[in-house]
Amino acid sequence: MVIGEIKRDEEAQEPERTSGIMRVANVPPEKEKEILSDIKTELFDEQTVSRLEREKTPEEVEIINGILTDMADFIKKYRGTALKITPEHIHVVDRDKLSEGQMQGILGVFGGKYWPDNQLITVHPRSDEGYLKFAKVVTHELIHFYAFQSINFDQKGGQMLSRVEGFSTAVGENKDSESYLNGSEFYFNDIEEALTEELTKRFDKEYFGSIPALAEEIRKRNNLRSRIKDKVAAGEIMGCTEKMEKIGGESVTRWRAEDYSYQEQRKELWDLIKDVWHKNPKQFKSVEDIFSMFAEAHFTGRRLKVARLIEKTYGKGSFRKLGEKTKAE
Repeated sequence: MVIGEIKRDEEAQEPERTSGIMRVANVPPEKEKEILSDIKTELFDEQTVSRLEREKTPEEVEIINGILTDMADFIKKYRGTALKITPEHIHVVDRDKLSEGQMQGILGVFGGKYWPDNQLITVHPRSDEGYLKFAKVVTHELIHFYAFQSINFDQKGGQMLSRVEGFSTAVGENKDSESYLNGSEFYFNDIEEALTEELTKRFDKEYFGSIPALAEEIRKRNNLRSRIKDKVAAGEIMGCTEKMEKIGGESVTRWRAEDYSYQEQRKELWDLIKDVWHKNPKQFKSVEDIFSMFAEAHFTGRRLKVARLIEKTYGKGSFRKLGEKTKAE
């Protein structure tokens, strides 16, 4: 994805948002309108309950509703476009119903996933995880859902081929073929995941405290954080669980802390942002200005400002090189 391609994308008028998918590339306006309408009615509005799904607990419903209540205001800070996502778009998978192969696959690896081709989120909680982890996963995947998304449409096979998902961009030789769908690479994927988790941390800090179902776990988390002298390390603790163990005939409480995800990718993103800031001292008041620029690109799809900033700082072709460096493996 070069600057010229990004500029052409951004000059196109965006249709009204009716699902996670906001644009269909390389089709006439009327065809785009038709495809977007079909995605809304056949995917976004039709949330079918899977045989692998279980009913949400009352606490999970409370958490999801609490997150959705505040998400619209949160994304507006970064120029995000609202979307009427409901608790029905979030499907909780029952791990006891998964086959061994499924457990070893993506459902066994990730805590949750947003599926653009089905317009839904699946969450795969483990029995030993608390509701704070559940809330974090739901928030992370919702931020993917609310991100700018565009597709190429395979006219022959009737398939949606992901083109842009937030900050990440699919790259392939033939963007209208099944081979592209199966073999495409997503440039900037590490940046996209780093941004999404950083935004999740911010949402957690600002809004999780207002959800009653999370109150006790947040109290325990704050207690554990207060014991850690390194405030940066303390702030990385997303959740914690306690377990009673017998040691020498006495009951001892053991704490198990879990940090926010994508630590390596987030460190690399912040290293990049700080370096850009130091190299452009008169252009920005703080690193937060640059982070906001990246976050706005995630929600709006308008990456031209970021691309130009990277190329101004590091030279022509550096934005594409950054994409290659941070692509999905």
